[in-house]
Order: sequence, then C-alpha cells, then structure tokens
Amino acid sequence: MRRKKYRKKKDVSLTKLVTIVVVAGTYLYTRSVSYTIYSGLSVIILSQMIKTLEQSRYEKKLRNSGIREIGKMNGYQFEYYLAALLKGLGYKVKVTQASNDLGADLIISKDGEKIVVQAKRYFNKVEIKAIQEIASA
Repeated sequence: MRRKKYRKKKDVSLTKLVTIVVVAGTYLYTRSVSYTIYSGLSVIILSQMIKTLEQSRYEKKLRNSGIREIGKMNGYQFEYYLAALLKGLGYKVKVTQASNDLGADLIISKDGEKIVVQAKRYFNKVEIKAIQEIASA
C-alpha cells in the first residue's frame, strides 16, 4: 500500500484575508471597479504601515534589552538584537538566512564599506571552526 504524501498547507496571512474580504465587499456593495481597486490598495498600504510600526517597536525593544534579556536570547534573536543596535548607529543591516550563510550572520554597510559579521552569544571560548567560517565568508 502506498503512503500518502502530505503537503504543507500554505499559510494565508491576515493581510491577504482582510484584503480579499474588503475588495469583495466593496465590489458587491458598489459594483464599481475603481472603488474596489482603491479599497484594496488602501488595505494593503495600511497593513504595510502597521507592519512597519510593529517592526520599529520591536527594534526599539531589542535596542533597550539589558544583559538579562540578552542572556535569555537564542542565536537568531541575538542576531536581530545586533542588527537593531547597528541600525541605531546608522548602518544598513542585512540579516542573512539561517542556514547556508557560509558563516556570515549580518552584512552591514556604511559609507560605501561592507562588513561581514558572525554573531556568537557564547559563555565559553569561540571554536576555531567559527573563525574559519567567517574568514572564508
């Protein structure tokens, strides 16, 4: 008997769902394509503004973290903490993907200079492997 393959269900974001409901409701209520387009664009713009506001609040919270909060962070949270700090200092910061990043966790730039950062939140000494990875990155 063949095993069933399970597909991962695609996640429908709240923004998409609200946009669909607003667009459908606007069209059904007004029967006007232009009002429908404007209402859809309005929902998308508003959701992006909310997302940006939430991101800036999160970054502010990270920048204000004390040593106790830093001690509780995992590696990924620590990378975003460093990114928030560096953004506050005027750097453009890109957090790399979690795997296959060749040792580079952050790529920061300022005044035409690029710097590759490997973030480690260790209690012990950093292993030689980490140094070799960042040297090759």
